[in-house]
Amino acid sequence: ALERHRATPVSVVCRGADALLSLAARGRSRSRSMRCELVWKDVWKEKDEEKGAPINDVKVTADGQRIIVAARDCVLVYNAKDGDLLQPLQAHKDTVYTVDCSSDGKRFASGGADDTV
Repeated sequence: ALERHRATPVSVVCRGADALLSLAARGRSRSRSMRCELVWKDVWKEKDEEKGAPINDVKVTADGQRIIVAARDCVLVYNAKDGDLLQPLQAHKDTVYTVDCSSDGKRFASGGADDTV
């Protein structure tokens, strides 16, 4: 963890080169136009599938134990320590665009094109 960010989780979004960088932390947000470099990009693929589905959103639980991912029509839950997939959740009938976690890290919600939360 970063020394100055222990008390509140910080979300960072950067979409594409020369794009907008957005930072947010409990009650505060800041946006800056700056050059962004791709550090990590992932595509979720099923077995024997040639083309994968893009990852639409990623959140880390407040306790740092799990990574919640919105990909295609499902939500993927990973162990943050080793990256193992703990559970794929098929709760949507269409694209999942967003995920978010409760402040205690015990619950999360997802939303998508099927109007399901």
